[in-house]
Amino acid sequence: ADAPAAAEDASAAEDALPTADTPARAATGSPASVRPLTVELIPSAAGDALLARWQLAAPEGTQLVLSQPAAEKLGLAPGARVEAVIVRTRAGREEGARVTLTLAGIAPLAAFDRDGAFVALDLLEAAEDWRDGFGVPRLEWPGEARPGKGRVYPGFRLYARTLEDVAPLRSALVAEGLEVVTQADAIDNVRRLARNLDLLFAAIAALGGSGYVAATAAASLATVERKRRELSLLRLLGLPTRGLLLFPLAQAACTAGFGLLLAFVLYFGASFGLNLLFATDTGEQLCRLLPQHAAIAVGATLTAVALAALVGGLRATRIEPSEGWREV
Repeated sequence: ADAPAAAEDASAAEDALPTADTPARAATGSPASVRPLTVELIPSAAGDALLARWQLAAPEGTQLVLSQPAAEKLGLAPGARVEAVIVRTRAGREEGARVTLTLAGIAPLAAFDRDGAFVALDLLEAAEDWRDGFGVPRLEWPGEARPGKGRVYPGFRLYARTLEDVAPLRSALVAEGLEVVTQADAIDNVRRLARNLDLLFAAIAALGGSGYVAATAAASLATVERKRRELSLLRLLGLPTRGLLLFPLAQAACTAGFGLLLAFVLYFGASFGLNLLFATDTGEQLCRLLPQHAAIAVGATLTAVALAALVGGLRATRIEPSEGWREV
């Protein structure tokens, strides 16, 4: 693919489409290590979502970010100096180019579980030029000058904004004749689980909502029956039918308002505890209520209360003014 190997700007590292691994290898060692370690060089640049997810800055210049397995085998910590060796064979003779790098960070296992090193694109290109038999003057690696023709990259990493965008992106890339590797099975399992959980939640919410409406309607009817004498007296004093209709509605709305306030207080307390308990280094939240979802919950609650209280309101409008005199 005639595309840069640097990571494109993206928003979600979990939606990555790893298409091809850069084949370059480097023997990396340090004074503290007994033997060198062969690692896979992975191009990176500003906007690399895979590193940004773990609050790691993309390497620049002679910096590198090692994977956790590689860092553990070399016994290195951030800030250490690493001597990288890129080996090539030319004219039957093995040659090695050396460069001293600074370890800028360590990527966790969830980011990359093999022996790898994230490096700047220009450093990876220099390593590829050296392996292809060319020299790199800026790093003082001897050899012939590289031709000025365009560079062809063996692969690249691409990030999708959401899980739903992965399949269309894959189809578009395949249509261009590119070989694409995605986590299709894992994505399908996650989407199926999310869909099933949504259906389960909807069923529970529907049953709970139906019970809530029935209970509110029964409570509204009971209130009207209990206050029948008082309402008839109010009717006798000139309270219009509209006022009798609004009486149970206002009472139910006040009850729903206090219930919503209590529900939000309990929710924020529970969500804070859950997010604190399951906190991760990525800053993600296990429990989060979006403003639009909160607005939907408030609107649905008030609508259900109004419909349920309307049953009691209609019963109140049928109360005759004379009923209050009969019980005096």
